[in-house]
Amino acid sequence: MPKQTILARVDQALERQLKEEFPSCSFSSKLFMSGGPLDRPKPDQLCWKVERGPFFYELRADPKYGLPWGVYGRLIQIWIDTQIIRDTEKNWNSALQEIEMETVGGGMLKGKLKLSLGSSLSAWLTRLGLDTGGKTMRAVADNWERMASIKLAGGQTPASGRYIRAVSEDMMSFFSELGNDAFPLCLYTSFWWKADRRRVHDENTLWDSFIILNPIYKNFVNKFRAIPMDDAVLAVVRESPLAIDFYRWLRHREHAGQAFSVELNQLLLEFGIQAANPTRYKELLKLYLERIQTVWKVEARFTDGNRGTPAKFMLGM
Repeated sequence: MPKQTILARVDQALERQLKEEFPSCSFSSKLFMSGGPLDRPKPDQLCWKVERGPFFYELRADPKYGLPWGVYGRLIQIWIDTQIIRDTEKNWNSALQEIEMETVGGGMLKGKLKLSLGSSLSAWLTRLGLDTGGKTMRAVADNWERMASIKLAGGQTPASGRYIRAVSEDMMSFFSELGNDAFPLCLYTSFWWKADRRRVHDENTLWDSFIILNPIYKNFVNKFRAIPMDDAVLAVVRESPLAIDFYRWLRHREHAGQAFSVELNQLLLEFGIQAANPTRYKELLKLYLERIQTVWKVEARFTDGNRGTPAKFMLGM
């Protein structure tokens, strides 16, 4: 996406808020605090698993498409979750629509589960304040197919007994009722750009592109409080997938209302990163924190380590 100054991205986000094109905050499911690989995964990488304390979550890819990745995979997922939350509020418009369709097993699927992208991908990108160039459109179209084809799983880790604070019993029962099996994010998709995977035609069509959400996923987002994120902050971090993950993780930790510190290596594991030399990542995260703090005055900082003390990230301390 074209480079813009931080102030320009903030100004654009605030302008969209004033026009009430969408609410001043977006939302992200707790199943996506790390939204998949930072860079394009290899074709044989079909699983993304992250352990967070006593809990793990996992993304499983369809071999035909692969895992969602990078900035666009994350922005697509955040948009989906935002539409789910907006549907619960009276004063917010949502792209969710009523659907009634017969399932493969012969049953009927009813409810607000159809999520429309509209008839033009460039128009959808414009609503999100994104570039509409051919390279961006191809990357977004590719990530839509990846995201819509994934399955999700979650549960307790073998080491969960070591943690004083256990995982929510409600969350554990949610997954145990599924038999700890992975469930698909979507039940059906209709993307008009599938006809030519080498090129995305930017033409309005007679039919909208849409996905049919799995009610299991929609119920999860509604039941287990999604993470609220300020659109003005997203505007300054959206050029980096790690910055997006760091910001929503930071919002989740800050929302808990407790001071918190974590060693740098452990922090990176929260994002699925195993680094023999974490210094490079520390410098990146410090830069992202500075950008975040231009908009959100969160009390957070990194400390320098020495021979006896590892580098840490500290929140509210």
